[in-house]
Amino acid sequence: MHSITHLITNGFLDLDTVEGLAHIASYALGLPIRVYGSHHEPLLHLSPDPPAAFEEEPAAEELFHFMEEAWRREGNGIFTYRTQGPAYLLLLFSNAQTFWGSLVLGPFPQDKQRHLALYRLLERLFLAPWISKTVERHEHALHDLPTFPLSPAPYPYESERLILTKISTGDTDRALHLFQEHLRPYFLTQFLPEQLGKARSQACAVCSLFSRAAMEGGLEPEAAYLLEDHCFTQLEEASTLEDLPPILSKSIARFSGGVFMATSVNHVSVIKKASRYVHSHLSETIRLEDVAEHVELSSNYFSSLFKREMHMAFADYVNLIRVKESKYLLQRTNATILEVALAVGYSNQNYFTTIFKKFTGITPKQYRMRTSG
Repeated sequence: MHSITHLITNGFLDLDTVEGLAHIASYALGLPIRVYGSHHEPLLHLSPDPPAAFEEEPAAEELFHFMEEAWRREGNGIFTYRTQGPAYLLLLFSNAQTFWGSLVLGPFPQDKQRHLALYRLLERLFLAPWISKTVERHEHALHDLPTFPLSPAPYPYESERLILTKISTGDTDRALHLFQEHLRPYFLTQFLPEQLGKARSQACAVCSLFSRAAMEGGLEPEAAYLLEDHCFTQLEEASTLEDLPPILSKSIARFSGGVFMATSVNHVSVIKKASRYVHSHLSETIRLEDVAEHVELSSNYFSSLFKREMHMAFADYVNLIRVKESKYLLQRTNATILEVALAVGYSNQNYFTTIFKKFTGITPKQYRMRTSG
């Protein structure tokens, strides 16, 4: 049985605390939440924005009967309530003697991985750091489900909130930096190898938060859910603890990049704008950071986007354009090799020759000789 003294004040359910946590859960999970009192009277109903795909209310009589049965059997905890269609998670605010109320999360589709992710976040918000036990209703019977104990180490909640903020604003660089500094060490140091299942479930809960933040930033729900499902699949296939952080890191980049895509970025226009910048500054020093600023993207995101769209690194593209321009000058003008190098942005003739040979297979002098006359 859990200790829920942190949710009880002067013998009554602390509604302010419960409501605050319920708002966080509803936002993070994108699902409706209902809170009921000691006599099953409705106290709170939160509906997500955008609304859930379906938001039907469970049959009250069966639901409350299930709560009372679970209370008498377990005292308190998180329980899965299944219907012929969707499922619900129920959290009982009670002990062996007193029933103060309950929280109902759902409905949600009966998907195992999604279920575990929802369970983990609900547990983490309301019951941490106590170990919880789930009881499942199936064909009017109760069956024990596996226990998912929480790590005793403190979780970096503040850093998580900052990461979510950065994802929702499309700040990929900062989101990844915060993840590498705070969440990555947590997943690598707070779990034993045999606790992979527990770590995977928590990673799924974090991925759900990323998805919700991206939708808040403007990413279409359908796109966010696809990315979330992809992340879930990769986490399910992870075979070691070390596999989890890279999966979450990539999901941050995808969710944050999706926010950019949804709000301000058109790939074609970005590439064209960057290309025009390169051509117009060919004789100058061209830094990726300057071009990224010109197209109003972060350096990392622009570099990744450019490579994905052009199938080459940005630096290679700049060199390619410079070599093409130098070939024209070598063939059509009498400028010296050094003058040609300076004209296309190389201050060192030997380096220019090295780059030219890399792209053409011959030196600038050989190219001039072959194309002259």
